Amino acid sequence: MCEYNYYLFSPNAAAKIDAHVDKAVENNKWWGNDKGYYFTNTKNATTSLLNKEDGDDVREEIKVYESARTKQLDSYKEVLENEVLVMNKIGQ
Repeated sequence: MCEYNYYLFSPNAAAKIDAHVDKAVENNKWWGNDKGYYFTNTKNATTSLLNKEDGDDVREEIKVYESARTKQLDSYKEVLENEVLVMNKIGQ
């Protein structure tokens, strides 16, 4: 979620935002019960891309984003499956 901050702010400022949001997710303090999420940690790839010029090799950054996408889709699938199970229990 907050990896986009690495586009907007310095790495130091973005890291402070990450720490704040990580703390908010911990024990679902500011989110609905069991609705917290995890970061995919693409910040190094994002920062790296910001330092590249047109035509530079970005294959490593793409690998990071593809891996993060796979992990997020797996997590999303699990969340959806759990939501459907709960909905089915309510409907019984």
